[in-house]
Amino acid sequence: MKIYLMFSLLIMLSTCAGGSSSEPAEVAYEPTATKITDFQDSEPLQIDNRKMIWTGSVELKVQSVDETTARINALCKKYNAFVSNMNLNNTSYELSNNLTIRVNSEHFTSLMEDLKGQGEFVKNVSVSSDDVTEQYIDVTSRLKTKKEVRERYIDILKNKTGKISEVLEAEEAIRKITEEIEAKEGQLRYLKDKIKYSTINLRIYEKVTFRDEPDSYEKSFGSKVLQALENGWGIITTLVLVLINIWPLVLIGGIFIWRWKWLRNKLSRKK
Repeated sequence: MKIYLMFSLLIMLSTCAGGSSSEPAEVAYEPTATKITDFQDSEPLQIDNRKMIWTGSVELKVQSVDETTARINALCKKYNAFVSNMNLNNTSYELSNNLTIRVNSEHFTSLMEDLKGQGEFVKNVSVSSDDVTEQYIDVTSRLKTKKEVRERYIDILKNKTGKISEVLEAEEAIRKITEEIEAKEGQLRYLKDKIKYSTINLRIYEKVTFRDEPDSYEKSFGSKVLQALENGWGIITTLVLVLINIWPLVLIGGIFIWRWKWLRNKLSRKK
């Protein structure tokens, strides 16, 4: 009996040992994924309706300043631009022309590219911009506010039935705010003009054979004779005009001299 019990116990232990030899089941853990925005791959923020003032500068060496100036005028007509200033300089070593061109901002880049193609050598090109959005919004906002204040003053003045001094004070306030409105409107017109029309400062030049500049200009003999005749005629006309202006004095002086001679002759006869 004891042997049977021991044998049964050994069988149970072997069974438990065999069951414990099996591998435990694996448990899979999935990490929680947090979505992070990649700012480097995202598109930059685009702000529409910016108020920009564009200015360009171009310096070109050309074969002929006169011919290039004519072509530039043709380009200005093509892009509906205009030359606001032009300064032609001639020195001992070069002939140059400095032009200031105003062009609609929509055609600024196109005109800049066409201008660069007009020279045989591009010496300098630069482009700069000035963002005046904040200034534009500020002026527009202040202008709107001042107009609203003026309208309130006008309404008060229309319905005012108080003292004359109060009416005069309201009129003075309207006058002052109207001057401020006109000043702001002038600033706004200036900004709109600079925003709508970009500025291009263009300089074209050509090299010329060196020559000394004359120290002075010597007139020819014929020019001197003509100048002398003109000076003499000027003196004659001046004297005639002087005599015409002082004719009363001449008349009085003539009468005085005539009377003086008459008295002198009379006295001499008495002697």
